[in-house]
Amino acid sequence: IYALLTGAASSSSLKHRPKIDLQKCINLKRLSLCAACKWTSLDNIQPAAAHLSTLIIPSQTLLIDASFISLCEAAPLLEHVDISCCVQLTDVSIITMSERCHQLWNVNLSSLPRVTDKGIYALLTGAASSSSLKHRPKIDLQK
Repeated sequence: IYALLTGAASSSSLKHRPKIDLQKCINLKRLSLCAACKWTSLDNIQPAAAHLSTLIIPSQTLLIDASFISLCEAAPLLEHVDISCCVQLTDVSIITMSERCHQLWNVNLSSLPRVTDKGIYALLTGAASSSSLKHRPKIDLQK
């Protein structure tokens, strides 16, 4: 699976990225997608997201709010999230992540031009109001 998700299996004969069915990966805890692979949707990951604690998907420039929001709704146990350089994501994604993922403690939001103070504030205040969260998340905003 790693080779297919990261593009390590890419060759001139592989014209389309195969569809990966993760429905039977019920204990998936960490997912890291290669920055070189450009994903427009994370829908095929959602069935396996219930136990996901780490999501590293930097530079997914085609990823939009609707897909990220659906993943956040399916992955309430997220602790570490790197969505740096996912330039299509907006405050809506960050607000939803803050409302749905109460275990967050390390979030990389660097180089997200469509995320404003409103999204950052929601992440900080949402985390602060969560009774299950022991501390505020570390948020990386460096460009």
